[in-house]
Amino acid sequence: MTRSLFQMLTHDHQVGRNGTLYAMVGNSWCHDGVARYFSDIEANGYRIMYLTSRSIGHAAITREYLFNEVGQDGQLGNLELLPGGPVIMAPDSLFTAVNRELIQRNPQQFKIPALQNVKDLFPKGYQPYAAAFGNRKTDLIAYHSVDIPIDAR
Repeated sequence: MTRSLFQMLTHDHQVGRNGTLYAMVGNSWCHDGVARYFSDIEANGYRIMYLTSRSIGHAAITREYLFNEVGQDGQLGNLELLPGGPVIMAPDSLFTAVNRELIQRNPQQFKIPALQNVKDLFPKGYQPYAAAFGNRKTDLIAYHSVDIPIDAR
């Protein structure tokens, strides 16, 4: 089986406010080199899965932001985009997702069971996640809950 590289896409705190708002006005906010970084990882045979605690009602704008707005100039002057992959989103209403994310500040309440549900699709004892990336302490809590090795976070 192919192991997946797990990209924790968080639309909260700094990334969420900037990424969401900038994307709405035609700008992209992301770390320099992130598109090339994930493209290189994918080129090494890993599959990338994106996870956000945003409401499923934001699916179109989230996918547009990820796969069309996060563009950066590549080494050869060409535009590089994030590699495609499934985007796991909260099946909640906008109010519920915003309340959990921005008011309660507990996005792991969605992320932990989402990660576990994906892991449960594989044989018992198999670790489908090769690595995980995030920008908040709650992301680390979610990774730990599904036994992603600490050196792969």
